[in-house]
Amino acid sequence: MTFLFEKVWYNLVNDIKWVIEIKTAILVGIDNKSANFDASYSLSELEDLCLNIGISSKEKVIQSLEKEHSLYYVGSGKIEEINYMACDLGVDYVIFDDELSPLQYKNI
Repeated sequence: MTFLFEKVWYNLVNDIKWVIEIKTAILVGIDNKSANFDASYSLSELEDLCLNIGISSKEKVIQSLEKEHSLYYVGSGKIEEINYMACDLGVDYVIFDDELSPLQYKNI
């Protein structure tokens, strides 16, 4: 009986692996030293949240800034770098570790 249960469970798990499609993302955050904020810890927490909904992080990008850039959240050069990285890695999403303003959303 145990063997039959294990075989059914094994087949079920393998079938589920084929059904679930894992999406990929680049995670982006700002390291603000003056605010005593640990961006790497925050991105690790964001990565855990993403994994819970089936999104795997392919890359984490952290930029050191005093405050977020009003047009792009991170600098314009970093946005270009993230864009090239997203194309090279073939990710499905770029996820920011903060809420974007409408202007930032439009410009990105």
